[in-house]
Amino acid sequence: MDFRAIKSAYLIGIKGVGMTALAQVLKKRGVAVSGSDTAEKFFTDDILTKNRIPFFNGFSAAHIRPETAEVFISSSAYLGTATVKKSFTGGATTNAEVQAVLAAHLPLVSYAQAVGGLMTGNVGIAVCGSHGKSSTTAMLGVILQHAQKDPTVIVGTEVLDWRANGRAGQSRYIVVEADEYRDAFLHYSPKIAIITAISYDHPDYFPSPRSYLRAFERFAARVPHDGVIIANADDENVRAVLRSKKIEATIQYFSPAEHPVQIATRFPEHPYYANALAAYYAARALHIPTATILSTLSTFKGTKRRFERIGAYHGNLILDDYAHHPDEVAATLKGLREKFPTKKIALIFQPHTFSRTAALLDDFAQALSLADDTFIFPIYGSAREMSGTVSAADLIYAIQKYGGQAVAAEHKTIRALIQKLAPRQWVIVTMGASDIWKIGKELVATTTSTS
Repeated sequence: MDFRAIKSAYLIGIKGVGMTALAQVLKKRGVAVSGSDTAEKFFTDDILTKNRIPFFNGFSAAHIRPETAEVFISSSAYLGTATVKKSFTGGATTNAEVQAVLAAHLPLVSYAQAVGGLMTGNVGIAVCGSHGKSSTTAMLGVILQHAQKDPTVIVGTEVLDWRANGRAGQSRYIVVEADEYRDAFLHYSPKIAIITAISYDHPDYFPSPRSYLRAFERFAARVPHDGVIIANADDENVRAVLRSKKIEATIQYFSPAEHPVQIATRFPEHPYYANALAAYYAARALHIPTATILSTLSTFKGTKRRFERIGAYHGNLILDDYAHHPDEVAATLKGLREKFPTKKIALIFQPHTFSRTAALLDDFAQALSLADDTFIFPIYGSAREMSGTVSAADLIYAIQKYGGQAVAAEHKTIRALIQKLAPRQWVIVTMGASDIWKIGKELVATTTSTS
């Protein structure tokens, strides 16, 4: 779809981080944007309000009328898997607004199709991978901004340099965080692609590790013969994917282990050096001067919910991180050990989706056992899943099997558990893809109100 001719759009699931970024970009391009989502409050509520983008709290078929918008864009979370695979000819969607759009035969596209439409005719740069893609996308976007390239950028979290998770530029450069879930990135045909790392994920959609790798093979094959793929040579799965004979683009490998470039950032080298190195090589492929790249990376403020400092609780530093895959959890905990070698780590973790927790239970247990104390919240199913065959108790048992310290926690009990930690000796980390970050905010507020 060519969004240059669209004057109005309605986004179903507008509070999603990618959807919020898309909403900002469309509005700054002159499109009248509105939308809807659940009543649950996310950090994106404030972004939408700040940008004066109206939205409903709650879904209703009454919101859907032909005069509402020229095009309706839905988050993949509200398009049943069958609906996605059949290009909206029907399928297992229970969202009232999506159903109303389909019943009225109004124009409907997915978030990924909309982003793919924005990339058409531009210099598209897509950052994919099981982890590291948000930070890498943000780094590259800020580099291009500082290089006066005026890019459009769509990121899956808030970029602290911008206080927003999207940027609408006037140039042909468009940098996109490319999500593999439900094959979303197969709607993109970028001139440059970055592959950060590949670890099996999203078992609710990809039935096997092989099917997951196959999706990345198909994505890499979409980069044209005159394009470039920037790829992590230290990742065995990345190398395996790029052995496909269908790939025509030039492949440029980078190796974080070899440490080929001295890059200074505000963050622990593990895992941020690999992300910064990926952004560095992509920027060099775009002929950005090395001095500009390194200077930008040294002052880059980071992204929301990625090693983010929240405050303190009785002298113990509180951080927040979005990690929700075992590899991400392990990488973040290793980075914390590097950054705070004399502190103990208390981890408040909420697993994200039953299917992921069940499929990767043993990997989660090993990663979570790296903390000194772990407090496990009930599994958050989000809009994808309402129940499953695994529970927080199963994860706690598995952590203990690996020698880790783990107990069950929930909102009403976490403060009493945290109060047992000695002052000024711990780093407390909230972690997960849910709203677990609110716990850290509440702990900080409690300390402030009693001091």
